[in-house]
Amino acid sequence: MDESVHSAASIHSTSNAPILQFAIDHSRLVHESQGWPYTSYRLLTTYQGQAFAVERRFREFRELHALLRRSSHSLPEHFPLWGNVLNRFW
Repeated sequence: MDESVHSAASIHSTSNAPILQFAIDHSRLVHESQGWPYTSYRLLTTYQGQAFAVERRFREFRELHALLRRSSHSLPEHFPLWGNVLNRFW
């Protein structure tokens, strides 16, 4: 398991106080029941003082991006923006 931080960001209000913070704090290699490997990422978010953690595989982040893009065209067209950095198996 890789315990290093892969990505982190904050969205600030007009008062420069962080409202939303998120980070991918670790990843791990998982094997499906058929034996195929995939990388799972734990996403930590803090919103108005409440912390949440969720673990998902890369393709679920891509699917979420596609769903969000339908209602918000300000999101980039392609995910991820920086190429195949987060996913080793897709």
